Amino acid sequence: MTTPGTIFGMALRNILGIKRRYVVAAGIWFSACFVGLVGLSFHGSINGALERNVTATVGGHLQVYSGTTRNELEIFGKDDGTMANVGVIENANAIADRLRKVDNIERVVPLGSGTAMLVTGNLLDRELEKLRDSVREQDEQRTHVAFKRVRGVIEWLREEDSEISTSPALQRTADEEFWRGFASSPWPVLEFLESDVAPLLGNAKVVVLSLLGAEPEVFSKSFDRFEIVEGQQIPPGKDGILLNQRLVDEGLTGSLTELFDRLHKERRNIDHFNSVAEELRNRTPALLRELAAEEHASLTDGLRVEFPDEPGLGGQIRRLLTVTPESVGKHRELYRELIEPVLGSRMVEIGDELVVQGIGPEGQLRAVRVRVFGFFRFKGMEDFEFASRFCLVNMDSFRKWYNAQTETDRVEMRELADEADITTTDRESIESVLFANVDALESTQEDVARPWHDLEPGQPKGEATTNASQLVTYFALLLHDTELLEETLGNVEAVLAKEPLPLRVVSWRNGAGWIGEYFSLVRVQLLIAAFVALLVMAVVVNTTLVVATMERYREIGTLRSLGATRGLVLWLHFTETAILGVTGGGVGLLVGAGVLKLVGTVGIPAGNFALLFIFGGARLYPTFDAWQMFATLSATLCFGILATIFPANMAAKIEPASTMRGEGR
Repeated sequence: MTTPGTIFGMALRNILGIKRRYVVAAGIWFSACFVGLVGLSFHGSINGALERNVTATVGGHLQVYSGTTRNELEIFGKDDGTMANVGVIENANAIADRLRKVDNIERVVPLGSGTAMLVTGNLLDRELEKLRDSVREQDEQRTHVAFKRVRGVIEWLREEDSEISTSPALQRTADEEFWRGFASSPWPVLEFLESDVAPLLGNAKVVVLSLLGAEPEVFSKSFDRFEIVEGQQIPPGKDGILLNQRLVDEGLTGSLTELFDRLHKERRNIDHFNSVAEELRNRTPALLRELAAEEHASLTDGLRVEFPDEPGLGGQIRRLLTVTPESVGKHRELYRELIEPVLGSRMVEIGDELVVQGIGPEGQLRAVRVRVFGFFRFKGMEDFEFASRFCLVNMDSFRKWYNAQTETDRVEMRELADEADITTTDRESIESVLFANVDALESTQEDVARPWHDLEPGQPKGEATTNASQLVTYFALLLHDTELLEETLGNVEAVLAKEPLPLRVVSWRNGAGWIGEYFSLVRVQLLIAAFVALLVMAVVVNTTLVVATMERYREIGTLRSLGATRGLVLWLHFTETAILGVTGGGVGLLVGAGVLKLVGTVGIPAGNFALLFIFGGARLYPTFDAWQMFATLSATLCFGILATIFPANMAAKIEPASTMRGEGR
């Protein structure tokens, strides 16, 4: 009886006896295992990084949203920077309560989302606002300083800005009598400056942002990458906003530091450098307007050291903003040292009031006034442009912005309705209420004519009782065990199927929109690479064993004539395949593990904007585990065994008599 050890020894002897062909097969196995392990490692690392980015910022492992539109939820917005209109969920409290009862759901976070705009005032708008505040608060010292700054800006506009200097409104400010009137009656002067003079400068900037509505405390506890950098959390019951730190530093800034930084980075790309340099030069008039409200002496003295042939501030600023690849570094430092401390870099500060605007799905204007309570960031995601567009408002402000009725509004309307003795009725009973006699009306009033604010939640949209004070855009569902995601998704679908209005649930990957699609593309590419590697390995193994069988035709026939069964021949070939797989594949796994260890230390740089998010940062640090190594080796062995079936069967069918006669080869 032939033992497994004997078969193993025979197989090893055969491999060593035909080294060249088997070395090729082992090399292909090496490549397949190397590619397989690297692919699994990349897939797992990217999947984990993307999941953390989604579930630690603005999404859950699952998202629930309205099914009343054809649009799909994209929590990070579309690739053009806007948020898709997916409708809203009304009566959110009751739905949230039912979702919390589903097994494996740790937390249900109601969120609102939409595309909004911040329209910042121009320089004169901001200075006039400071003057108005100081007058209102009767602060004489602040009023004196603010008045001097406003007058300085207007005088500079009248003298230096040729485009608007001839305006009748601006010419009126040249009359000293106009300014003396401010002391006795400031409000008419302020109103004239705000309505007639300030608009001549136009708006300073329109910033598009992704507006998030949430209960601030719940949001901060649910998403651990959220961090307030400056200021404080929005207090309960206050209409407020937390602005994204990067948006404030780059989008809501009058500073030219960003342009200088871009020029410094692009100084070797001449074409791009020249384009940005021209943009910087074109900012000269705007910067001079900003400086018009400041004392120029210190600036002029500082700039004269670098530009001694320019006596005036205007010429000095023009020279400062005219750069070459060689001078951009020096000019950037001058700007930071002399200009930025004078102007400051922000157009918005904590405590300011902003009007957040937007356009509704029916084209109606949305707007809400909120106070800035602080600046925040998503830790580790500061480099992501789309993440920097998010700004957080309390849910009550979001509902006001959405033109929904908040709980405060409902209380006020209830009080007004009680004072006016207003009642309402449902649509089905409207005819009987209008045309019935007084007795009938009184008899039915208790049933069909309750005050609109006392009707139950859950009424159809369009009724006076639509519970808009519970309106949300989507729920982010955070899970206890992410391994049970698919099972939990099915359970949530079963709960949502019982709701009267259509609701959808998607996983974090599908809810990530275009970023999830990009990851799916990367995933498909990795799977294709792994499949091709396995297919090539199978073809090479099959070809190698077929040729080896033909070369050992007489040897196999001799074995058969000595009593070797077909089963023994089959096992011999399968054992040879296993030895090749374990040897070549094992070495491939070891080399792959070494490469991944090295790459996991230095990281793989993200080559573009989308990879920044998918990698979870500027670099991807891939990891692997024993399960991935086992899965890779098992898959290659399975493909190898399948590729061995044909040559093994061919060898097992060799007849001893034919080999003795020299036939069949």
